[in-house]
Amino acid sequence: MNKKLDDIYSSEKRFQSALKTLETCGICEENKQHIQKFVQSKRACGVKPIRLKKQVAVLRTFSQIVAKDLENVTKEDIELYLCELEKHNYSSWTKIDYKVVIKSFYKWLLGEDEVTPKLVSWIKNKEPRDCIMPEELLTEQDVLSAISVCQFVRDKAFIHLLYESGVRIGELLTLKIKHITFAEPISSILVNGKTGQRRVPIIKSVTPLKKWIEQHPYKDNPESLVWIKTNERISNLRVQGNRLPNSVLCYSAVKKLISVNFKIAKVTKKVNPHMFRHSRATFLAKHLTEAQLKQFFGWTQSSDMAARYVHLSGRDLDSIMLQINSAYH
Repeated sequence: MNKKLDDIYSSEKRFQSALKTLETCGICEENKQHIQKFVQSKRACGVKPIRLKKQVAVLRTFSQIVAKDLENVTKEDIELYLCELEKHNYSSWTKIDYKVVIKSFYKWLLGEDEVTPKLVSWIKNKEPRDCIMPEELLTEQDVLSAISVCQFVRDKAFIHLLYESGVRIGELLTLKIKHITFAEPISSILVNGKTGQRRVPIIKSVTPLKKWIEQHPYKDNPESLVWIKTNERISNLRVQGNRLPNSVLCYSAVKKLISVNFKIAKVTKKVNPHMFRHSRATFLAKHLTEAQLKQFFGWTQSSDMAARYVHLSGRDLDSIMLQINSAYH
């Protein structure tokens, strides 16, 4: 995660807040020190603040449940904790992440960060199968309904582009004006993701995106981020070189933007930034090859994500069933 993306997630601020909460919570001083030293070690290894914040929160909760020095925890204590974890209505991925943090902590505490100790080696981090039903995915009509109720031009452009491009939320939030190419017959955006830069073609979101860029307070600055607070909220700000202090749209603001507009549009499906990518990938899997999907969504050639989406879309099965059916007519 680069510095600009880190800022978008307010990572450092959230991490420091987690540390303050740790200081004032009711766990024993020994555990506070264990956790502080652990995250200090991880930060020295390059772990980002947003991840450190999660580690602090998980270990604080773990300490509250086991109610003893973490150095004296037994397998039974961990089993009881995991049983409590399963009672919560967390997603499968969240539960896996909690287990990953616990294993990482004890690898550091008891295994000198090199060997996973027997105390936690039995914990399995098996990836859950995608359990999202087709009817839970966002459709183009769902997206258009939300766009139709948006108050700001910026919000219309953001939601439309997030869906059509299928990019990761971090890739979209770090998009600069210079990364947009308006052209005929097809426009594009250049995003920087996990696998490096890639060009993403766009068509239907071009018109609302153009309207937003025309209104953008810093449209003449190619280094300006595309997604900033609306004009009404930044009227008193001044550009300082290429920096736009306090005007950048952050992740929490995006979640609210999406949630509010879909609620007004009476779209009752679960909506979050990643659901746009998941829905778009499932839709395009019916039309693109696996190689094309990997290129479009920025997956590595060794990734099995494209194959999973093709499977979820039922494309191959649909094609075969149509062929079988046509043979009888």
